[in-house]
Amino acid sequence: MSVQFRDVRCNIQSDICLMSVQFRDVRCNIQSDVCLMSVQFRDVRCNIQSDVCLMSVQFRDVRCNIQSDVCLMSVQFRNVRCNIQSDVCLMSVQFRDVRCNIQSDVCLMSVQFRDVRCNIQSDVCLMSVQFRDVRCNIQSDVCLMSVQFRDVRCNIQSDVCLMSVQFRDVRCNIQSDICLMSVQFRDVRCNIQSDEYS
Repeated sequence: MSVQFRDVRCNIQSDICLMSVQFRDVRCNIQSDVCLMSVQFRDVRCNIQSDVCLMSVQFRDVRCNIQSDVCLMSVQFRNVRCNIQSDVCLMSVQFRDVRCNIQSDVCLMSVQFRDVRCNIQSDVCLMSVQFRDVRCNIQSDVCLMSVQFRDVRCNIQSDVCLMSVQFRDVRCNIQSDICLMSVQFRDVRCNIQSDEYS
């Protein structure tokens, strides 16, 4: 399902592709929506193309009344010839347990990659979205792996690997581990190498 819109004032074209996978566990009364969004937009004036994937992994446990939204959002793009800086902000990993009245906000910031002047190939693999409800004992593992971007003309390779986002609610005892690993990119033309680990 493709949604296209154009901002005439800023001269921006946007393509949004929504692909939704839904499944429901009737016994535990769990609803889960996994949505892979490929948000593509082009700023004609700056000649920027950008692919941002993996948006809004949402699941809800109706019995324990738990809502969890994982939203990967992109923020700033700037083109200075071949020197492009892109800030991708992974924001608002939020979950709330209404019974235990727990709120948690986690913000992962500063992933930088790529000059997108022409051809982009993008492979997105969302693997092993697992969650388990044992009464009030919630275990949830969300593993986002191997988000790869390649700009063929500028010969830029970017590997973004988001691994082991784990949430565990044991009654009122919340443990949250978020590991952002191995964000690597290389701009061969500009001779930029950058490795970021957080």
